[in-house]
Amino acid sequence: MKDELEWDDIPSEPYYPDRTRVKMREFFSQRNRRRWNRLQRDFGWLKNEMKKTGLNPEDARFIL
Repeated sequence: MKDELEWDDIPSEPYYPDRTRVKMREFFSQRNRRRWNRLQRDFGWLKNEMKKTGLNPEDARFIL
């Protein structure tokens, strides 16, 4: 058994339970509704542009 972590042992993205993600979305959308809506619109635009260029639109979340 090894005591050290390697790069492969670290998850590529953090894990948050569904309830936590919902609460985080609510919190940030209530802080500034206009900026939240603009972020959602820009995220949708990026996903569409990635589709047009043949890239995986699910990777948009890693770009932002």
